[in-house]
Amino acid sequence: MSSWARLIRYDTGSKRPAILLRALFGALALAVPILVAQQVSVTSVQDLGIATTPANVTGLGKSESGENGPFRWGGEQVTVQLQPLGSPMHVALLVQGVRPDGEAPVLVGAYSLGKSLGVQVVPQTQTLLQYRVPSLSIFTIRPELTITSTTFRPPNDDRQLVIAFYRIEQSSGSWPSLPSLWPALAWLLSGLLLYIAIRVITGNMKLALISVLGLGILLGILNAIARPWLVFYSWYFVLPPLLVLMLLPWLRDLFRLRQAAVSDQETLTIPRDTPTIRNVWPIAISVPILGLLVMLWHLFAPPEPAAFDATYNVSWGVSFYTKLPEVLQILGFVVVVAALAWALFSRTTVAGDENSNGQNDRQFWKWFPWALVLVGVLLFTFAPALYSEGDSALFDRLIVKNHGALWQEPELVDFLLKVKLYYALSFVLSLPTQAFQIMAVVAGAIYLAGASALGRVLGRTRAEALVVVGALIAIGNILFFFRYIENYALVSAVSLFVLWSCWQYVEGRMAFTSVCLIAAVAALIHGAGFWWGPMVLVAWYVRAREHSAEGRWRWAGLELGKGVLTSVAVLVLVLGVVILDGYSFARLDTKVLEPGVGIVGGNDTHLFVPFFATETISENYTYFSWSHLGAVIQEQMLTAPLALITILAVLVVAWRDTLALLKARPAVIVLAVGALTALLYSISWNPDLGPRGDWDLLALSAIPLTLLAVFLLLHLSNGKAKRLALASYLSVSAVHTVAWVLLHVLGIHY
Repeated sequence: MSSWARLIRYDTGSKRPAILLRALFGALALAVPILVAQQVSVTSVQDLGIATTPANVTGLGKSESGENGPFRWGGEQVTVQLQPLGSPMHVALLVQGVRPDGEAPVLVGAYSLGKSLGVQVVPQTQTLLQYRVPSLSIFTIRPELTITSTTFRPPNDDRQLVIAFYRIEQSSGSWPSLPSLWPALAWLLSGLLLYIAIRVITGNMKLALISVLGLGILLGILNAIARPWLVFYSWYFVLPPLLVLMLLPWLRDLFRLRQAAVSDQETLTIPRDTPTIRNVWPIAISVPILGLLVMLWHLFAPPEPAAFDATYNVSWGVSFYTKLPEVLQILGFVVVVAALAWALFSRTTVAGDENSNGQNDRQFWKWFPWALVLVGVLLFTFAPALYSEGDSALFDRLIVKNHGALWQEPELVDFLLKVKLYYALSFVLSLPTQAFQIMAVVAGAIYLAGASALGRVLGRTRAEALVVVGALIAIGNILFFFRYIENYALVSAVSLFVLWSCWQYVEGRMAFTSVCLIAAVAALIHGAGFWWGPMVLVAWYVRAREHSAEGRWRWAGLELGKGVLTSVAVLVLVLGVVILDGYSFARLDTKVLEPGVGIVGGNDTHLFVPFFATETISENYTYFSWSHLGAVIQEQMLTAPLALITILAVLVVAWRDTLALLKARPAVIVLAVGALTALLYSISWNPDLGPRGDWDLLALSAIPLTLLAVFLLLHLSNGKAKRLALASYLSVSAVHTVAWVLLHVLGIHY
């Protein structure tokens, strides 16, 4: 039988419908409920006199109040963009013609799609102008109705007045009524993608067709009771099945790894017999000395100048400490000394207890992450930062002025979530920045969960895991979660899971598609997340090198392709929501809404610190200058005072042992690359106020640097030397961070 015959006939051998008949049945299953519901007439009413300027109407003046309620004067030509509710479609305008005695009556004309809809006389009283939009409107995305009118100029008034507009009523007609092509295409496409997705996943044709029928019934019900809403959000229905299809590689890899965890547990076990760093005493001496010097610098650093100077980068990383009460300053120093004394005289080991198979106590990890998150959320909620160095006032102005979600710089998902949260809770929130505070606490919960996950995979024992968790808590970034009003909390929290997923992937516990999924989410939350890209690629390369030589790069190519497809799926979801929500690239430039506020790169849109010469007032110094070096040092001092210098000390003293550790645990290479790229970001990015004013923008590097420093210290040979180094590192970091948070909680400005 020919292929053309199979399209229109049953295959008698298999008794299965031909392709065309299946497509026809699926189309009918989707279209019939929608067409039946289309016969129900619906009406959409829009008041034009309200304070918010209608986005779909041009040519109107400001809102005014009259004897018949709020209204707007129309210009000589007013254009209304209509919702594509279908055909026939009727429009009624509630208007009023106002003319002094002796003036000619108001003549109003209307046309749509190049066709005149007639001319009418508008009396002095309110009246409805009713029009039927041409049937061809179903082929346009946004049909328009244009109103023209004769004008007059009142005495002692510069305005040319036409008629007063009160309200627009748009309705679809009854039988026979057809939906507009633009939303209908979205519904048909969503049905087709749903059929393909269900068929690919399950292989069951009947289930796929039943799913399409269910979608058709759902769309039919919505078309009858919520047509304006359904039409506006029609293309949203395309996203879910499209995402499912694009995420199939991720879903399959996830299922494969779960099966492997049961059938081949041995290949998924993290290696525990890693080499240690043997030349420990130079490190054990240098780290405490550096820690004590840093604490002395906290106490005796020169004060900052009264006037803000972005080029004065001498002590702002620790100068806040002297603003605390003296008793607290001294207490912090005593805590560090006490920790060193304990490490020197105690016999406690850092290794802790292990199970026979080298795994951490599973019972402990069932409740510890939940307890950590609960305690953290309570602390973040009830001990808020009383002042924020972020743009709280700017956020309030932008969101309220824009009357909706804003595509704000590179913080696409972060800003979108906060604005949507604000409008969802506007009945209890008085300011948009209160939504920022809520999201900061939520991000804090995610961060603590991520710290727990990282501790468990980086630590060989429960004690080592707790050291990792403690080090991640004792960094300056933790301030973000104390209801700090800025856009860096959520990206910091999700970044922990990017680091965690890369580590797990290199050690065989996670699919590359999952790594790409998490990394893409982080990048779209905030543009700083794109700096994790090199780390993700290095993780892929390292994992490929661990694969067997036969077919290595074919396997690696498939891995990379599936990862890219998964990342694109996340991008499609986010951009789909953004575009369908009415955003545009024109709105990316917030200068339209707020003078002096730029797009990516700040006010001057320059992304990086200039190498040789400054060009704008927002560039404070060049790359190879003492001011820039001081800024880099102070930025690290503020966020993670001992991380970078500890890494450098270990590399100098124990270079060969460190190389052996990298060879034994390739995941450490990935972590080192992540620390390097994040540090490069904090060094190279060009903040308008310099690191002193925009420290939070550049704080991301504190996370991987802290992880790398603590991991190296944990791999010192067990004993007093290791205990001294860790006690110094953790105590100095904790005292520094507690003081930094306390400063903001007490509302002490410095």
